[in-house]
Amino acid sequence: MKILSVLVVAGAIFGYYLDDLKDRLTGSRRNIWRVVAIVLVVGSIIAGFSVLGTPQTQRKLRYDAQKVSDLQNIQWQIVNYWQQKGVLPTALQELEDPISGFTIPLDPQTDKLYEYKKTSTLSFNLCADFNKPLATGTSLTRMAYPEPMGKPGDTWQHESGRQCFERTIDPELYPVRSKI
Repeated sequence: MKILSVLVVAGAIFGYYLDDLKDRLTGSRRNIWRVVAIVLVVGSIIAGFSVLGTPQTQRKLRYDAQKVSDLQNIQWQIVNYWQQKGVLPTALQELEDPISGFTIPLDPQTDKLYEYKKTSTLSFNLCADFNKPLATGTSLTRMAYPEPMGKPGDTWQHESGRQCFERTIDPELYPVRSKI
């Protein structure tokens, strides 16, 4: 899309200057070029909004991506807590650690804690409110470090609205670390 837009604009500019060099730019021909330029600019703006969406839509998608990133981070901290203590935390506040510097991230839109619920000795839910659905197969921006629970079936696909992700820790993949 970008390449096509650049080629069309470059072609129009080239055509204009070719007409100018050949001294064929009369008053009516200049008006034609003006109309062509306006149509190209307006068409490019409309095409950009149709492909990318409005700025508000993009902002909502960035909020959703941040929420997924926060949930992934919280999930990793829960797994780490499990490996250190052999139990799941009863509340997110138990994950805060001044030595490692971890603080519980807040929902970027509401400034409230994400919802966490321990459902069994090895299972928990993480919940957030999303603005837009994330279609199956859509890639998320990933951090540069490996995900702790990046096994098949561990997805972050979501619909709009409140969405909970049920997670179960596999003790064979994430054994409790023995105390030294």
